[in-house]
Amino acid sequence: MTKTGTSTGTWSWTAASSDEASSQAVTITANDGQGHSTATSFTSTVTAVAPSARIVTDPPSIPEGAPETFTGAASSPAEADNAAGFTYAWTVTKNGSAYATGSTASFTFTPDDEGTYVVTFRATDDGSMAGTDSMTIIGTNVAPQAAISGFTRTAPLIAAQESLTFSGSFSDAGALDSHIATWNFGDGSTAMASFGPSRTAQFSASHAYAAAGTYTVTVTVTDDDGGVGKATTTVQVLTTAQALSWIANEVQTHTSLNAGQKNSLTAKLNAASASAARGDTKASNNQLNAFLNELQAYVNTGQVSADEASTLRNAVHAIKGSLGTYNRFLEWWPLGA
Repeated sequence: MTKTGTSTGTWSWTAASSDEASSQAVTITANDGQGHSTATSFTSTVTAVAPSARIVTDPPSIPEGAPETFTGAASSPAEADNAAGFTYAWTVTKNGSAYATGSTASFTFTPDDEGTYVVTFRATDDGSMAGTDSMTIIGTNVAPQAAISGFTRTAPLIAAQESLTFSGSFSDAGALDSHIATWNFGDGSTAMASFGPSRTAQFSASHAYAAAGTYTVTVTVTDDDGGVGKATTTVQVLTTAQALSWIANEVQTHTSLNAGQKNSLTAKLNAASASAARGDTKASNNQLNAFLNELQAYVNTGQVSADEASTLRNAVHAIKGSLGTYNRFLEWWPLGA
């Protein structure tokens, strides 16, 4: 730097200090332009300045199970530092314990549960000077999702006292949430199952309805933070008359039987229905047995296949079960009764 002026005086100037140097020597030389000069020197102390670090992303909360990307920025008063670039470090604590780390300008982490997360961003220049920025984020609970996939039964129709097995499942964004699944079968009966920390689970429960009717089945899944998910399905339990009418309609679909044979089978079903309506379960049971005997005769002659007979037989057994006249451990019928 050159300054010109009169024979005496003072001068001042501004210049950038050397990057990261602990001290810097300054020499001043005065020259009169006639070949005469003199010089003096002094040393200045250079103080390093840490870069400024800043978290650009600023979400106040994040739902558990949802990834969130954070971006950091850094700058230094020294252009040499800016030109050289910075190294980055991210740390995340969850409720005071180490949880996640990262080493690039952008960083993504996913809360595994509700809680308090502290995100710290650190930028370091080429002289090992570092600046930091921190923010606190609340991880929020997400309610589980419940589902009923269906139910299985032993007969093609549903009659009273028939055991049904319901299948359900849940999914949860929180990996550490524990759950309780509660079935409500719509008739005052319930069943419950508990699960430890898990994102998903499948479960089942069995139930038999004591009376005919239409029932709404609900499964409620509750996590340990109070989040609730529900699913419903409907079950129609047939009356004896409705169930026997279903079998009669099924009989009419068998083209291998002539009209007289179909009418004969249907007459026995109608008689069983009338007896049941009078409360005479013994007579109704006898008429159903007569139906099964005739059905077996058509199986023996090849007019009704074993599979077709099995469908009708299982339906009859379901009705007999609702009447209290069928014991699956004692009753015998040829070819898979």
